[in-house]
Amino acid sequence: MIKLITKKILVPVDFSDTSILALRHACFLAKLTKGEVLLVHIIQKNHEAFGVIEPNVHLDDSMKDVANLMEKRLRQLALDLHHEFGITVKDIVSNGNVSMELVKLGKEEKCTLIVMGTQGYSALEMIFIGSNTLKVLSGSNIPVMSVRTPADKNGYKSVVLPIDSSPHSRQKVNAAIDLCQEFGAKLHILGLTDSSDSNFDMKLKTIFAQIEDLAKKQNVVATHQMIETPSNKAKATLAFADKVNADLIMIMSDQDVEYTGIFLGPYAQQVINYSKVPVITIKPEESNDITFATPGAAGW
Repeated sequence: MIKLITKKILVPVDFSDTSILALRHACFLAKLTKGEVLLVHIIQKNHEAFGVIEPNVHLDDSMKDVANLMEKRLRQLALDLHHEFGITVKDIVSNGNVSMELVKLGKEEKCTLIVMGTQGYSALEMIFIGSNTLKVLSGSNIPVMSVRTPADKNGYKSVVLPIDSSPHSRQKVNAAIDLCQEFGAKLHILGLTDSSDSNFDMKLKTIFAQIEDLAKKQNVVATHQMIETPSNKAKATLAFADKVNADLIMIMSDQDVEYTGIFLGPYAQQVINYSKVPVITIKPEESNDITFATPGAAGW
């Protein structure tokens, strides 16, 4: 059963505006949930390609010198954030492939959430989120929150949960309800129907009732809406999020296509690229069982 816990949050930092935005979002979240933040900076062999090296550091400096500089810079950032937010902030400087190292550190450090910044869609990016972010989203077993706007200091009050006919779509239900319970948020269930599955409309009504019943047992207010055969599911999801003033969207990494271990499906990529609010992406469990256990029960 997939659960969402925000007690230890990993944030990759390259000192760009995008990564600092994600970092502050993680700090607000950690403060609200009494969690801690782990800052991670990864040095690659081609570290000169990063805009994080100060002018007095030459390209022929040793990796050790670069690591020492980054350790000092990251340590100072951690101290500043600790004093500003009153939370525990730890820092790690490592080296290697950025995405692989982040996924590995997330597991080794027992992190429960990764928060990453994304610049969203641009003509240069086409439909791609950014190579490192995309690879972490695809490869991490830990939920990943993608952000591109400043954090709301008050947490989350309106969460959108898209449900479609894909095999793992409903695996995120408990995680969404847990988060709504923690923040006192309202859960908006969005049913995305597909004309190729004529029986799913009937199934969806049952699913709505099951999710709303589970939410009620955990004192979470939930509503639902069905959108029939939208031409673009991602666009429909984002329009619905605007309609209900959502401040968070929760999706699966394989919603729309089978998870390959390398790429996100086009639905997930489009939602993350175009969303004005944070998006939590969850990797599906390797299981054919897509139902969830309620507290003290064997299933929905």
